[in-house]
Amino acid sequence: MKNELQPEFQEFLLGFLMLKPITKEDHLQALDVVIETCNLLFSEMNSLKVKSTLDRDAKLLFEMTLRRSSSLRTLHTNVYEGLKHPIDPMSMWGIVRSQFEAFCNFNNIYIKTNSYDERRLLHELWVVSGLQYRQKSNSEAMNEEQLQKKSREAESIEELKELILTNPFLLDLGSHEIDKMNGFIKKKEFQVAFNNGKFNRVSWAQMWLNAGVNDKFDNLYSMMSNSTHPSNVSVFQFKDLHLEDHADFSANFSIKFSTLILCLFVRDFCTYFEPLKIKFLEVSNFNQSVINGYNRIARDESFKLSDVTLFNDTVAKILDERLKNLRGTTESGH
Repeated sequence: MKNELQPEFQEFLLGFLMLKPITKEDHLQALDVVIETCNLLFSEMNSLKVKSTLDRDAKLLFEMTLRRSSSLRTLHTNVYEGLKHPIDPMSMWGIVRSQFEAFCNFNNIYIKTNSYDERRLLHELWVVSGLQYRQKSNSEAMNEEQLQKKSREAESIEELKELILTNPFLLDLGSHEIDKMNGFIKKKEFQVAFNNGKFNRVSWAQMWLNAGVNDKFDNLYSMMSNSTHPSNVSVFQFKDLHLEDHADFSANFSIKFSTLILCLFVRDFCTYFEPLKIKFLEVSNFNQSVINGYNRIARDESFKLSDVTLFNDTVAKILDERLKNLRGTTESGH
């Protein structure tokens, strides 16, 4: 006898599959729901008057993360096209890792800070780090225009150093923290967080947890790095991926994790740019529930942007059981 869900459960099941995707289509549909919502928010963002460099960079971090999800979707499609030399799904993880870092950096600068001066300090530290690394470029290989740009950026670096070391928030902390900040500048470090009255360097993995993410997700950065760097672990993972035909799983998992990152970013982006919360409430209840759901799963209830949900925990358990029954029926061929 064919095991089917009643019509009243179908919308719940669809929402459930967005949060716990199974097939390639489930993964892509979940990502599409979030991309659609991001595009609506980004359109609204364009109508806001964003003047400061601080806020423009916040917008660009979000846009960069959104566009990379679209790029991932294209790569994911190529994995399944049966090409003679299909896209290696491990290459998708480099893009996901860049999204992970963009989200962590945004959260650290724009959400975890408690004042404008503290936010400006971490933003300027991030900017000066990037400019210092670019100064290492070989001048002999540059044309006149590039040399002039390098010279201007060298001047900007000195100006930024002065702004950082005379920031009122930093000055109030005393000479020890000023010296520590000067050390961060010299080492070109920007992964710095303020906690318990002190600035300390933090890893990407710690920044992820600082964003409110459950510690059950704490090993994901290492996993992404193993898929990105040419380490021996990466090489034998590549071998096993194709010998054991795990390519589908890796491709789908990268899409799922990209979807999760984007959902967390939507919440933080709307929290920083508060007018976007109003726009979020205008998107469909289904889209709201998916983004709220991912934030509930990875963080907790307090990170929802609205109270909209298509199902509660009780309904989710019922659906989970019915889904298992459906899988069993499909696998048995009945």
